[in-house]
Amino acid sequence: MMERHAAMGFAAGAMVFPGGKIDASDGAAALVARANLSDVTDLNAFRLGALRELFEEAGILLGLDAEGDAVDPSRAAEQLLVYLVEWKRWNAKINLTAETDERSVIDKHIYESLQYARAISPSAAKATDPGSGGGFSTIPLKVADLGSGGGFPGIPLKVALPDLDMVLVESQRKRANFLKAVIRAMGLKNIRCVEGRVEELDASFQNAFDFVVLRHVQELDASLEMGRSLLKNPGGRLVLQKEATSSADGLSSAGGLRLHAEIPLPRLSGSPSKLMIFQNSPPSSS
Repeated sequence: MMERHAAMGFAAGAMVFPGGKIDASDGAAALVARANLSDVTDLNAFRLGALRELFEEAGILLGLDAEGDAVDPSRAAEQLLVYLVEWKRWNAKINLTAETDERSVIDKHIYESLQYARAISPSAAKATDPGSGGGFSTIPLKVADLGSGGGFPGIPLKVALPDLDMVLVESQRKRANFLKAVIRAMGLKNIRCVEGRVEELDASFQNAFDFVVLRHVQELDASLEMGRSLLKNPGGRLVLQKEATSSADGLSSAGGLRLHAEIPLPRLSGSPSKLMIFQNSPPSSS
């Protein structure tokens, strides 16, 4: 039976920033929009507070860092603040997102990208691999973000689950250059950007990934076909975001991909949506 996950609620309470007391239940981006800040130092402190709230609102469990310790939400917020600084600088030149203000990027892109961590639990961020001596070792799960654009969902997902071995695939050179620059600026490890189209990737990418993630999906069939060849077979999973009313009814098995689960997503703005998770399965025996 297909799994279904209930949506998590938003954090409540109030926070005090230089601009005064603001109700956190309005959402992290609303905090940024309504603050009355006097200088850049105050603004950065406020952004950090808003991003920390974002992790609570997203209702996700954070993973482990390189030392095996639980990710500190404050540290994760600092990394995303670096992302926002780089995004603002590059977006003025190459149009990374249609949104031009930080409030919309936090609400629409970072928040929704963090939701993908609900499809990859922290405990599953490493897989077990049989060693030559008969024992088992842990290896990072491999994730490919196709058509990453401004780094969504891959970069926020990597911040939430640093154990992931991440590849961002982007066909547009200017956006790929941005992704490479922001990875360096954020100090992220085990993540790289590959410039090119999915169908142009070399053979080393075929059947190599535990997860393929996508956003801004248009045709469901085409997205499944694009990601299928990169997934491990069997067991690889493709995760994409669609409108809440979308259905997999009538789809072919897409060469072995079958709907495994749906996760309803809370949104800070816009119409309801969900994550659809497809799993690469071997052909059923006749």
